[in-house]
Amino acid sequence: MTGKGARAAAAALVMVLCLTACGKSASAGGGNVGGDKSTDSASVPAGSVFSDETPAENAGEAQQEETLPELRPLTVTIESAYTSSYDQDNSCLRAISQVETVSLSEEDSQAFPALASALAAENDIVRAAHDETFRSFIADYESGGIPDADMYRQDSGTLSVMRADSRVLSYVSDYYWFGGGVHPDVYYECANFDTASGKALDFFDVVTDVPGFFDLMEIKLEEEYPGLLDLMDDFDAYRQELEDGRSEIRWTIDSEGVTVYFNTYILGPYAAGRQVIRIGFDEAAVFDPYYTETPEAYIIPFLADTPLYADIDGDGQREKLALLADYSDPYHVEYAVACGEKTVPLDGGGYDAELYLVYDGGCYYVYAFVTGENDYSVLHAVDAAAGRVAGDDRRNLYPGAYTNHWEDTETGYISCHLREALTNPAAMLLMSRTDMMGTQEVMGRYAVGTDGAAEALEDWYRYGSTRVLTARTDIPCIMVDADGRETGSAVIPAGTTLAYARTDNESWVDFAETSMDDVTTYGEGDYVSYEKSTPPDLSGVTVFYRLTYDSLTYPRTIGGVEETTLLGGLMYAG
Repeated sequence: MTGKGARAAAAALVMVLCLTACGKSASAGGGNVGGDKSTDSASVPAGSVFSDETPAENAGEAQQEETLPELRPLTVTIESAYTSSYDQDNSCLRAISQVETVSLSEEDSQAFPALASALAAENDIVRAAHDETFRSFIADYESGGIPDADMYRQDSGTLSVMRADSRVLSYVSDYYWFGGGVHPDVYYECANFDTASGKALDFFDVVTDVPGFFDLMEIKLEEEYPGLLDLMDDFDAYRQELEDGRSEIRWTIDSEGVTVYFNTYILGPYAAGRQVIRIGFDEAAVFDPYYTETPEAYIIPFLADTPLYADIDGDGQREKLALLADYSDPYHVEYAVACGEKTVPLDGGGYDAELYLVYDGGCYYVYAFVTGENDYSVLHAVDAAAGRVAGDDRRNLYPGAYTNHWEDTETGYISCHLREALTNPAAMLLMSRTDMMGTQEVMGRYAVGTDGAAEALEDWYRYGSTRVLTARTDIPCIMVDADGRETGSAVIPAGTTLAYARTDNESWVDFAETSMDDVTTYGEGDYVSYEKSTPPDLSGVTVFYRLTYDSLTYPRTIGGVEETTLLGGLMYAG
């Protein structure tokens, strides 16, 4: 027996050997290896964990021989660096680039120094490669590119942290690349690290029964992409190359399974797109148990158009969790979340949705962040088992980013934003919009509550803003300390530059005094605004000035005086 019939017979045998799921328990449960890239544009720098170099073997075995660290989530920051080059003479873009990298918090860097160093080295390699690509785009444009606003070169990636704990750090980058030609390229690149050693994880460190894994993968390819494998001249030969490590495997590991990514042209023509196959830890005994053990609570991001599966009701069967979208009105999409046989509408709709699977307290939730009119984002916390939205619906919370640095240049714009990956249900950093003394984004810590809704852990929101204000006149205020306790009254002298510090998003804002150094002024008169290139460092500030509205009725007043009379640089959306 050969070909598809043999594959089906082998796959059936694996299904007999699959483990029976009994609901998720607290104890249940890199890089690419081998082969050429799917397209020339997806080339990867040597030395990167994205390259074909084989990482150190048996990272997991070496770690198991030592004392295992406490099993807990890591705090991971994603840095998004955006660069654009603009042709002023022809009023069009030459090129844009966006590269995203990851780093550990200061606490986790101290706990896992080898991983922190490995990430720093990896980030340097990735940034250098993207910088070189961007420069080549500019050179290509200058040497004969035809000015066309719709044909600018682009090299952009969006990074998702699939797992970050004291065993594994795993992430995937989704790239869009256009360097001219008939169509762009889209492709995935993945990185996986052993947290304790900082070594790049090999796929074969995590998957111990390689034939069993690929048997199950083949079943899923045929089920989820019918007829696709028949387009290949010899899938069996390609599969053997994967099993032998002679062809590249792009993969990530999360807290419930391993995902394999096939870029365009790997399994079929460009029109067939990319394929993503995920195999859960509870589907087959093919994984090293060291890597299937996870913290008691965790978060897994949904990738675009890719469902997740979990035993949401503890009946031993895995249910499908997916985003449903009704595009009847292209300007206002109606969204819903499929939780097994139940469908949960996300009232309000929008134009974009970002989903996360949250496991906490033995229960599964889907956190759906929907962005709609005026870029206003809301959280819908869906109780997957109950098939309903938990707690308060449509709260203005989302996993946004805050500015770390920006710069205007003669040829373009450079900006850097930071966002904290959602990895820990007990300490999620979420953003919200505020209209307290100007429209801004603020951030706060949240935890999953007993009903699944996000509960605030702090009494106020914090700013990460580059915007500053000036006192147009002497302003009476209340002084507070770093803990928010009132310490007395004060007067802010006219001409003082004020940095946003924190707000309750209901009536007051705390400011800290800063300087006008590195401030760019935009506009004039009532329409003036002030921006620093980086947010002011308020870490050592002990005295804050609290300004409180008399009411939220417009025009808003502070101490009986209109806010625009007191403060210069106020900017509101709309």
